[in-house]
Amino acid sequence: MHRLINSNGSNFFINRSDPGQNEAGIILISPYSCIVRRGSAYILSTLGIMDNKMSSPDFSSSYDSTLLAIEEVVEAAMEDSDTEMDYETINDILTLTCEDGTSIIITRQSATNQLWLAARSGGFHFDLVEGQWICDADQETLGSKLSSICHSQGGVTIDFPGAGIA
Repeated sequence: MHRLINSNGSNFFINRSDPGQNEAGIILISPYSCIVRRGSAYILSTLGIMDNKMSSPDFSSSYDSTLLAIEEVVEAAMEDSDTEMDYETINDILTLTCEDGTSIIITRQSATNQLWLAARSGGFHFDLVEGQWICDADQETLGSKLSSICHSQGGVTIDFPGAGIA
């Protein structure tokens, strides 16, 4: 199975996985090295293939440090805000509770090495690509997505990317 996970403007990063073989990787291709037809694409050549087999300790460490950074940014932002947002981490699940009682939930999915974000606007899955959590649906970074969700759902302006959460 292949799915586009990121584009840097001139090249595409495609996640490849074989669930039956438990293998995964990132394929780097140029837009000139593929043929795209409605519903399918044919890769003629690749610029490189990167191993995407992150070990469990590496994934856990990245996820844990991300949760801690989010907690610190929320805590600092609430000191300077008239709006309230509470946070709580239980069993590696971070819940941000907005003033209106709605929740934003961040959890790990170790089987797929993904961070999942659930909010009123929907559910989002993030892959760790070159040190950044990238949404597999729209290639937005976790920091950017979380900032917009906190603003639209909780009425709170928090600059997660500015605080180093990509």
